Amino acid sequence: MEQDPYDLDKLRLDQADLPTARAKLKKRRQHFAMMPLEWMRRLTKAQHRGTFLLAFLLIYEHWRRGGQPIAVSNVLVTDWGVPRRSKARALTELEQLGLVELVRHRGRSPRAELRHMT
Repeated sequence: MEQDPYDLDKLRLDQADLPTARAKLKKRRQHFAMMPLEWMRRLTKAQHRGTFLLAFLLIYEHWRRGGQPIAVSNVLVTDWGVPRRSKARALTELEQLGLVELVRHRGRSPRAELRHMT
């Protein structure tokens, strides 16, 4: 008799084989982000803590993605310590400071293009 290729017991992964969240955080903490002076000057006018955190996150993601626009999802920002409710306020503030240009589509995460990165 032939073995069932869809046998769930054979397809299950052992929990020990899965990467842990701690390992991911440890690896991520080894990275760093450099901030342009223009960003530092403009961020002195920022009002909220989330704006600073999101600014650092966007600079890091800008480098990691090779300068491509960044989809600013709730998952991305909460992984980095920005509450999802602060995301919109921080993005608006970064836009008002002239640091990002946002493209918003209803029902989708906004895409951010960074300015003054040279």
